[in-house]
Amino acid sequence: MTNIENTQIPADDQELQVTPDKTKSATGWKVATAIFAAGAIGAGAWGLSVTATNNDLEAQVTTLEQQIDGLQGTVDDQQAAGKALATLGKAEIATLQAELAGLTAAYDDMQKQSEQVLAAVEKEYQAAEEALQTAEEAVTAAAAQQQVDREAYQNAADSVVAAQQAVLDLLIEVINVVESAA
Repeated sequence: MTNIENTQIPADDQELQVTPDKTKSATGWKVATAIFAAGAIGAGAWGLSVTATNNDLEAQVTTLEQQIDGLQGTVDDQQAAGKALATLGKAEIATLQAELAGLTAAYDDMQKQSEQVLAAVEKEYQAAEEALQTAEEAVTAAAAQQQVDREAYQNAADSVVAAQQAVLDLLIEVINVVESAA
């Protein structure tokens, strides 16, 4: 800063000479130094703050990296468990497929046996039906024969009764003749 009061205006092309005021110029330097010192202190404090923040961020990054490593280990464990389950699942599927094949074969065998048994039962049923028809015909014939036999028996019984009556009538006549002769 210059002091204008102490400035002399030159006449004719003389150089302008400024005489600084020494009391005021030292104050300016002191103020500038104080401002610079405050700025340096502020910058140092800011630098320490940034360093602390940087250290906190580095610690957080380290913690996050450790968490990521832990999670990666968990993911690896889960993948290994999934692969183990998949392998176990494949083995169970193979076992179930083998059991299904066995059951299917057993079912086919039972179906064949059932068809054979059904065919045999059908033959036996037809034979039984024929035997029943034959028996029914025999019963009908026997019933007819029995009717004929009843009629023949009745006729024979009637003949016997008639013969007995004739014998009785003859005996009565003989008795009457014998009594009349006596």
